[in-house]
Amino acid sequence: MVLESLGCEKYLNEHLGSSCYHFRWSKYKATGLDDREVLLSPHTDQNFLTILYQNGVNGLEIQTKNGEWNFVQQLPNSFIVLVGDSFHAWSNGRLRTQMHRVTMSGFATRYSIGIFVSPKPWYVVSAPDEFIDEEHPLHYRPFEAGEYFEYTKSTGAQGEPRLKSFCGI
Repeated sequence: MVLESLGCEKYLNEHLGSSCYHFRWSKYKATGLDDREVLLSPHTDQNFLTILYQNGVNGLEIQTKNGEWNFVQQLPNSFIVLVGDSFHAWSNGRLRTQMHRVTMSGFATRYSIGIFVSPKPWYVVSAPDEFIDEEHPLHYRPFEAGEYFEYTKSTGAQGEPRLKSFCGI
C-alpha cells in the first residue's frame, strides 16, 4: 500500500523478494507508579517498516520535530505503522523515520505485537530515480543493508543523524 501510494508499485516484487519478516511479542509490566518510567529507550528502527498492534494500554510515544513526546492513540482494531531508517533512505527522505520509545505508569500491563519488515543483509538500499530531482537531490548513497545494521551496533546515534553519518551525501 505504501509503494502504491508513492506511485512506485513497480518495485513491489523487488521489495517482497529482498525482505525478511520478524515477529515479536512484547510485554511491559505495570510499574505501579504515578510517574512515567521509560521502559524502551528512544530509538528509530533500522528496517523498512514496523507494524505494531497494542492492547489498548498506551505506552508508545513518538517524538515531534520540536522534541516533545506524544502518545500514539491507537484506534481499536487498528495497526500502527512506523517507517524505518532503510525506507527513509530508499525514499530519499520522503518517508520519515520516527524516533519513538515506550513509557509506562500505573497498574496495567502493556502487550504489543510487532512485525518488522527488514531488507535482507545483501540488499542494496538505493533511492529510485522517481525520488531524485532538482528539488530533491540524492541524500543517501546506496548501501548494503547488512553493513548498515552492523554499523548501528557501533554507534549510539539514532535516526537520521545515524543514517547521515553512515551514508549521507
